Amino acid sequence: MMTVIIQSVDKDGFMNRKVCLRWVSLFIMSVFLCLGMLIPTRIAVTLTPSLDKRIFFITFRSGEDARRGDYVLIRKENLNPSGEILPEIRSTLERAVESSIIKRIACISGDTLNGGDMLYFCNGIFIGKAKEKTENGAPAPPFEFEGTIPEGYAFITGDHRDSYDSRYFGFVRLADIAAVVRPLF
Repeated sequence: MMTVIIQSVDKDGFMNRKVCLRWVSLFIMSVFLCLGMLIPTRIAVTLTPSLDKRIFFITFRSGEDARRGDYVLIRKENLNPSGEILPEIRSTLERAVESSIIKRIACISGDTLNGGDMLYFCNGIFIGKAKEKTENGAPAPPFEFEGTIPEGYAFITGDHRDSYDSRYFGFVRLADIAAVVRPLF
């Protein structure tokens, strides 16, 4: 063992270039191995155009820690537990490849939501407009609500006008939010 160490150091006391390259290669491979284990569990990608951002970092914060403006990850099965989703929209959700959706909290517990005439305002600030029909031409009745959002609920929206969000399926429970996510790009 001692001869290996002596042979890997040149006459000036520096490491042999070949040994140094091995250590650097080992370090780089270790970094990629660690990233390979981290990325699948901490990165979320959305393929729909409903948000301006596409890649998100999954934080350890739960939905109950979410605030207005946060992006959140919600499992599809937790959307609209009352089951009042139009059949056309339900079939679109069921065909979607993604098992979760990412939206932004536009209005949260304690905020005042005014959602009438297909226009939505949170604490007097415009947050979106509902459409009368889906992209396929099917009627899309909007969620209507005037008042204070109940404790433990949020109104979520996407950035795109065709985003399927709380304007159509109503509030989501904060407890049903899987994670708060941060946009990367």
